[in-house]
Amino acid sequence: MIISHPAKNGYQEKLLVDHLAEVASDAKEMIQKLSLNLTTTTKDKLAFVAEKIGIMHDLGKASSYFQNYVRGGNRNNLTHHSYISAVITFFNFHSWKEYSSFAPNAFKCVQKHHSNLSSFWGEDLNNAALIDETLTIYKSVWENINNDVDLKKLLEKHNIILPELSYNSFQFMSDNLEEFSLNYSPTNIDEAVESFLIQNLLFSVLIDADKHNAAVKEYVFLEKLNPKLSFSPAKKIAEKNKIQSALNTLRNQFIDNIRSNQNITPSQKLYTLTAPTGSGKTFACLEFTDLIQSYEDNLRRVIYCLPYTSIIDQNYQEFENVLLSNLNEKTNLDYRFLVKHHHLVDYSAITKDEPTYNWEELQKDILSIESWESACVISTFVQLFHSLIGNRNAMVRKLHNIINSIILLDEVQNLPADYYPLLRVVFKVLAEKFDTYILSCSATQPYLYPDGKYIELCKKELFSVPDFNRVKLYINLKEQSVDEFCQNFLEFNDAKSILIVMNTKRSALAVYNYLSSNYQSSYQVFCLTTLHIPIHRQEIIDKINTILKEIQKKVILVSTQLVEAGVDLSFQRVYRDFGPLDSIIQVAGRCNRNNELGELGGEMFLVNLQKDGRLLSHYVYDKYLLSKTKECLEQFTSLESRQFSHIIDVYYQILDIGAKGEAILRAISDLNYDQNIQNQVPIADFKLISDDYATETVYILCDDTSTNAISSIIGYLDCLKNTKLPKEEIQKIKTALEKEYRALNSYQITLSPNELSVIYDSYKVKKLNDHIYYIDSEFIEDFYECSTGFKLYSTAKSSCLAL
Repeated sequence: MIISHPAKNGYQEKLLVDHLAEVASDAKEMIQKLSLNLTTTTKDKLAFVAEKIGIMHDLGKASSYFQNYVRGGNRNNLTHHSYISAVITFFNFHSWKEYSSFAPNAFKCVQKHHSNLSSFWGEDLNNAALIDETLTIYKSVWENINNDVDLKKLLEKHNIILPELSYNSFQFMSDNLEEFSLNYSPTNIDEAVESFLIQNLLFSVLIDADKHNAAVKEYVFLEKLNPKLSFSPAKKIAEKNKIQSALNTLRNQFIDNIRSNQNITPSQKLYTLTAPTGSGKTFACLEFTDLIQSYEDNLRRVIYCLPYTSIIDQNYQEFENVLLSNLNEKTNLDYRFLVKHHHLVDYSAITKDEPTYNWEELQKDILSIESWESACVISTFVQLFHSLIGNRNAMVRKLHNIINSIILLDEVQNLPADYYPLLRVVFKVLAEKFDTYILSCSATQPYLYPDGKYIELCKKELFSVPDFNRVKLYINLKEQSVDEFCQNFLEFNDAKSILIVMNTKRSALAVYNYLSSNYQSSYQVFCLTTLHIPIHRQEIIDKINTILKEIQKKVILVSTQLVEAGVDLSFQRVYRDFGPLDSIIQVAGRCNRNNELGELGGEMFLVNLQKDGRLLSHYVYDKYLLSKTKECLEQFTSLESRQFSHIIDVYYQILDIGAKGEAILRAISDLNYDQNIQNQVPIADFKLISDDYATETVYILCDDTSTNAISSIIGYLDCLKNTKLPKEEIQKIKTALEKEYRALNSYQITLSPNELSVIYDSYKVKKLNDHIYYIDSEFIEDFYECSTGFKLYSTAKSSCLAL
């Protein structure tokens, strides 16, 4: 009896023949249920290819070597199964005339179904040792399959043969893959992106079907969910806007305009929503979604993405409230319907809570969550774009659930400008060829779609309405030092609330220290930077929110760029150090945010700060973006909110940037996943957020929760050193470890290696493992204080840290 998986968790051994048949069936169905309008192939062909890949992906498990391992034996080179399965897959596809062109694609899916996609060349497949091992494995595979009646019948049913293999066979295959790479030449960039997405789609359905089957977890298609969700925000809008006001009337009109917009049609897939801060973009997204859903009987998956994990909870709550408002009171809106997915979520808290619910069931539910199987997913840009453009197994697995969805992108101005050329093509192909709706939202909308391919949902006149003309921006581009700014430029007069946004942490601390010394008697002064652990950041924001609502109290917040998006605070006066234009306008959204001060009741001052002749903006922003911002602004001494939409249009029109995105497009055109080629950035190297800077995690153990978590982690890591632990016990420990790490996410800061080196003290700063450190509570006062966060500069052993 040939098995694919051992008996576990009350389930019997899984027969290989059943595993292959079920994975093939699920992968085929995943393709068949998609709406596709492809140029390079047909949906029927893809469904056929997916099915055959599924049948052959684990044939290598039929070897006696693997059978011994899966029943408790030791792992060695002969227990490997993916490569020989890929070889069998290649030769079968190559023999099917109509599908022979898919042989390289199918080979790569099977070869890498337990790892990450790689290029079709650059691997030493002619290695003699590898060939010898593979032929040894294959001999056993061939004998065992031919002695298994059911498995043999399955292969015969699907016209699959066990080819004769020799050294020459591997040479032929290697040459064929090399030739495929050399001759691979899509006719245009759209076709190149389509072919890339097809390769990743085939990989996606294989690995997701495989993982679900191995976990004995049924994949739930959306049409099986009951009840069907309604995304209409009407009830919540009526509840929220009970108080009559000019602003609420405008917000209602804004939603009504979307509901009655004749340009929103089933054939139009790309949309933008360019609306002022505070106009109600989240409700507008939900109204748009409800309208799209009304066109079809079947529910489309909704994927709402934001740039930062810190603002997901707030928007998740909005979605949850709207969905619940349209459901029966007894309906349980569990993770199958709505889920937030990012690296900080503790999934044990959002799945089931029955007493019998154990870690095995948790792993199964996490499997569904991480493949975005839910009807509505709230997640991050990183999760979305690394699934669309990437090679990583865990990311690409959810691609088939992204295709045909409704994608809502909020705060899109945070997407790196260098990727605009790449995103324009990907969005266009995803919409036209893979039937996917995309709505991008921002007060400062970049050009993410090709001209003439999208519809804007917000009338430009909305920016000119007095209730949205809330801020007067004063522009002073004369260079000045931080000291000069503090002593000569800052004037608060009778301002009740002031926000000062600096470009660097050190300059923010310098301004905070000055204000604390000079204004403490008249203002409550706060500092907010990434030197604060997340739990303290939120506490500071909550305190400021409370103060802002109290008439008699006055407040100053000194911060960095982290207040630009998703922080729902409103100040009377704002100062902002120079930065890219979209960033400047986003900060203006924290000034007179709700028009509580009336038309032009908010004042914002743009300054240009330097240290020793170097502009502080140059430490954190691209100089090209800064130069184009200066080009747009230098003719003005002031601007009003109503002018922002025009000036940001001018800014994006004059941008000529995108070298990195174009280099990745060239790699996509060659299906180059991981090879270094001149003028290309391999697909594997796509990074939405550069992690070159802050790579070292430091946990601040400032309370019992964090202290207990680190203690548990140390204990679990010690347990894992026991090499004789059963596999199931190891998995339980790893699951528990993951939960403790998630508990610590609210207590972490990230530093660059340079920053860590200048404060590192092996006695006080303990190393947990590579790139992860912690500071015990007894030493917290040496390194951290709640008001200013981590004492990066005062504890540094040298003055080499940049401003």
